[in-house]
Amino acid sequence: MTAGTSTLTSALEEYREVLQIDGADLELTGVDAGIVHLRLIVGPDTCTDCILSKPMLETILLDVLQEADPAVTLVVVDDPRSAL
Repeated sequence: MTAGTSTLTSALEEYREVLQIDGADLELTGVDAGIVHLRLIVGPDTCTDCILSKPMLETILLDVLQEADPAVTLVVVDDPRSAL
Protein backbone atom coordinates (compact mmCIF):
# COMPACT_ATOMS: atom_id res chain seq x y z
CA MET A 1 0.00 0.00 0.00
CA THR A 2 1.37 3.41 -0.93
CA ALA A 3 1.14 6.63 1.00
CA GLY A 4 -0.92 9.45 -0.40
CA THR A 5 0.34 11.76 -3.09
CA SER A 6 0.53 14.57 -0.53
CA THR A 7 3.18 12.58 1.37
CA LEU A 8 5.19 12.09 -1.81
CA THR A 9 4.76 15.72 -2.84
CA SER A 10 6.02 16.84 0.57
CA ALA A 11 9.04 14.55 0.24
CA LEU A 12 9.87 16.17 -3.11
CA GLU A 13 9.67 19.75 -1.84
CA GLU A 14 13.36 20.16 -0.95
CA TYR A 15 14.43 18.93 -4.38
CA ARG A 16 11.86 21.12 -6.14
CA GLU A 17 13.36 24.15 -4.37
CA VAL A 18 16.85 23.23 -5.58
CA LEU A 19 15.61 22.80 -9.16
CA GLN A 20 13.74 26.10 -9.00
CA ILE A 21 17.04 27.90 -8.38
CA ASP A 22 18.07 26.79 -11.89
CA GLY A 23 14.68 27.65 -13.40
CA ALA A 24 13.25 24.11 -13.40
CA ASP A 25 10.64 22.25 -11.36
CA LEU A 26 9.24 18.76 -10.73
CA GLU A 27 5.61 17.75 -11.00
CA LEU A 28 4.15 14.53 -9.62
CA THR A 29 2.04 13.22 -12.50
CA GLY A 30 1.00 9.85 -11.13
CA VAL A 31 1.55 6.85 -8.90
CA ASP A 32 0.73 3.35 -10.11
CA ALA A 33 1.61 0.11 -8.32
CA GLY A 34 4.64 1.59 -6.59
CA ILE A 35 5.87 3.45 -9.67
CA VAL A 36 6.05 7.22 -9.25
CA HIS A 37 5.86 9.30 -12.42
CA LEU A 38 7.38 12.77 -12.35
CA ARG A 39 7.73 15.44 -15.01
CA LEU A 40 10.76 17.70 -15.12
CA ILE A 41 9.59 21.16 -16.11
CA VAL A 42 12.09 23.36 -17.92
CA GLY A 43 11.58 26.80 -19.34
CA PRO A 44 13.47 29.11 -21.67
CA ASP A 45 15.60 30.45 -18.79
CA THR A 46 16.38 27.04 -17.28
CA CYS A 47 20.03 26.13 -16.87
CA THR A 48 19.62 22.63 -18.30
CA ASP A 49 23.33 21.85 -17.83
CA CYS A 50 22.96 22.63 -14.11
CA ILE A 51 20.41 19.85 -13.56
CA LEU A 52 21.50 16.28 -12.90
CA SER A 53 21.03 13.72 -15.65
CA LYS A 54 17.76 11.79 -15.84
CA PRO A 55 19.27 8.52 -14.47
CA MET A 56 20.87 10.38 -11.56
CA LEU A 57 17.63 12.26 -10.78
CA GLU A 58 15.68 8.99 -10.83
CA THR A 59 18.15 7.30 -8.48
CA ILE A 60 18.23 10.15 -5.96
CA LEU A 61 14.47 10.69 -6.05
CA LEU A 62 13.84 6.95 -5.61
CA ASP A 63 15.83 7.03 -2.37
CA VAL A 64 13.95 10.12 -1.17
CA LEU A 65 10.52 8.76 -2.03
CA GLN A 66 11.21 5.29 -0.60
CA GLU A 67 12.07 6.98 2.69
CA ALA A 68 8.64 8.67 2.63
CA ASP A 69 6.88 5.53 1.36
CA PRO A 70 8.65 2.14 1.32
CA ALA A 71 6.10 0.86 -1.24
CA VAL A 72 7.72 3.01 -3.95
CA THR A 73 9.72 0.70 -6.21
CA LEU A 74 10.59 2.90 -9.18
CA VAL A 75 10.74 6.56 -10.17
CA VAL A 76 10.29 7.55 -13.80
CA VAL A 77 11.13 11.13 -14.77
CA ASP A 78 9.71 12.53 -17.98
CA ASP A 79 12.70 14.66 -18.97
CA PRO A 80 12.19 17.02 -21.92
CA ARG A 81 15.96 17.48 -22.24
CA SER A 82 16.18 14.05 -23.86
CA ALA A 83 14.23 15.48 -26.81
CA LEU A 84 16.81 18.26 -27.35
